[in-house]
Amino acid sequence: LILPWHFVLGNHDWRGSVESQANLSLPHWNLPSRYFSRVITGANATPSPRSANDYEGGGDGSSFLAELFFIDTTPLLNKYKKDYRVWRNVRKTTNSYRQLQWLEGALRTSKAVWKIVIGHHPLYTYGAHYGEKWGPNHAELKRLLEQNRVSFYLSGHDHNLQCIRPVNETTTHVVTGAGSKVVGLQHAYKDSGLSTIYSKSIHGFAVVSLSHEAAIMRFVSGEDGSVLHTETLLARKIRTDD
Repeated sequence: LILPWHFVLGNHDWRGSVESQANLSLPHWNLPSRYFSRVITGANATPSPRSANDYEGGGDGSSFLAELFFIDTTPLLNKYKKDYRVWRNVRKTTNSYRQLQWLEGALRTSKAVWKIVIGHHPLYTYGAHYGEKWGPNHAELKRLLEQNRVSFYLSGHDHNLQCIRPVNETTTHVVTGAGSKVVGLQHAYKDSGLSTIYSKSIHGFAVVSLSHEAAIMRFVSGEDGSVLHTETLLARKIRTDD
């Protein structure tokens, strides 16, 4: 597809040089750094960077339809401290606190109707990576999503399709990692504290359509193109007192 592609780094990417991937010069490749954001100003608009003065309160972020926050989750998980192929690179170049500090500031200053955070690893999943050892960053990232009224957290890592909304939380968690291969849902419905809206082990992908009134997320079958599930969220009023 001749479209601008925006990427996030995954655990396999960290086995090599992430700097080389971030600096890759291709017409449709968008990975300017390990974590970044892009603004969608309106319908059919191309995602573009938000200027520095917008983060400092000098811009009118309230005109944005959406802001997408692309994060690098691998350095946030404790489990990779035991994977030398990954951690030998992570420990040389990253600071997890700095990334979360950036995310908190970017989310807090955004006045977009829709705030969508995108990371490789799911915070919630019933797939093979159920119970993955995040450590304290799991609670911290979840806090940032909830306090800053993030509508969607999009992830992959598990090779299936899932839509989860935890009880007493407002962020909808979407796992869409079934583009290349499929792995079964090994821990389906184990936690009573999670509300599974939809889950299926099938080749497919997710499409999100946004307007100022609603967001429509569709899971699409990679086998026949049929719509497997549709989830609609109504826009929440933007707070202007923070």
